Amino acid sequence: PSVFHGSVPYRFKIIRQAKDNTRSGRIQRDFAHKLLPSASKLIDYTRCPAGAPDLGGEVPFVLLARLLRPLWTVRFGRLNQERIGHLAWNTEYYLLRRDSQGDRSTDLFCSTGESANRQLMRMWSRVLRMSPWVWPLWKLNHILPGGAGNEVDLPFNFRNYERARDLAAGTKTHLEFTPKEEIEGRRALRAMGVPDGAPFVCFHARDSAYLDSREAGRDWDYHDYRDARIANFLPAVEELTRRGYYAIRMGAVVGGPLGAKNPKIIDYAVSHRSEFMDVYLCGRCSFFLASNAGIADVADVFRRPIARTNVVQYFGEFIISGKKDLFIFKKLWLKKERRFMTLRELLRSEAWTVRSGEVFAEIGAEPRENEPEDILDLAVELEERLAGRWRPAPEDEELQGRFWGLLSAAGKLSAEPVSRVGALFLRKNRALLE
Repeated sequence: PSVFHGSVPYRFKIIRQAKDNTRSGRIQRDFAHKLLPSASKLIDYTRCPAGAPDLGGEVPFVLLARLLRPLWTVRFGRLNQERIGHLAWNTEYYLLRRDSQGDRSTDLFCSTGESANRQLMRMWSRVLRMSPWVWPLWKLNHILPGGAGNEVDLPFNFRNYERARDLAAGTKTHLEFTPKEEIEGRRALRAMGVPDGAPFVCFHARDSAYLDSREAGRDWDYHDYRDARIANFLPAVEELTRRGYYAIRMGAVVGGPLGAKNPKIIDYAVSHRSEFMDVYLCGRCSFFLASNAGIADVADVFRRPIARTNVVQYFGEFIISGKKDLFIFKKLWLKKERRFMTLRELLRSEAWTVRSGEVFAEIGAEPRENEPEDILDLAVELEERLAGRWRPAPEDEELQGRFWGLLSAAGKLSAEPVSRVGALFLRKNRALLE
């Protein structure tokens, strides 16, 4: 047992250098000679972050947790904290599963390194059992064989997001602001020029500035196909301000200022941004006009309606939107044929499961951003649906049926779709459904 107290390499070194020539002493020295390299490697590999204890006495605790598993399960987990979207939805999905299945285990969580948003981490720590002391337990359990049953799985894939969407239907978010935070959020809104009680929408266009700032020198070009121009959102938010809303441009790091002259359009990302307000605005907006980026997932976790523009990770984003949401997608221009790829062709092409912009070059296709008019149409449709003023056209249901019918016939749906494509987008692009 003394092997597991204090510094493991140091303990082995003391044993190895001992002058005890008894049979027991010789066995201990031989044991230390064999295991010292492995122990040193283990300690180096599992070096703790700031605030976490050094490894040592945690090994017996991990082994005890495994022995107790037939009676009660203790699990260790690490939050996906590097990107705000994963920090939001992966954690919410875990809680939704726990609620639906019952609390069958004691789950302990840690975080490591820099978080994408400290306010969101602070709010999760009020819901989860979190401590820096869990880090070495999670790490040891993760690297020692046989630990899967004692590890909390916080996976990321679009099918999990689809299941999270279904589990979230009719439920409330696990995230709550304290009374003090509510006061601070309203005060910050007033400082931005938004009066108490005034409705506001958030909007965001993904660009490369954020990832470039996170890991300078890394080539992020393969993600550029997901980008959109913020200027294309201006006609939509101008119209929303005419309908009584304030419009708040989101973003932790952005490519440049918005340049809007309308005082009800607020360039929060440039002039007012804080980690606390990133979360507060997502949680209190009337809806979020989004592109392909994780910040909208925070609003989604708060059950806020989302108007998703420029959808281009087709295999996932077509299915993750909820009943409260609308979306439109980037069309693919076939350069040689000088026409847009049909939905039927998209479903059969490598572009359906795109994860890198290189795929489009290989198939001779160019993703085209949604036009400002498309984004305007989508924002107005969602606003009118939420206000009960939307008037559908006779062909709308038939076009929705054709769109989802093509996905179903191609085997791309695992459940009945609950979201809708923007109605005017389908009316203008019915040729894509041929």
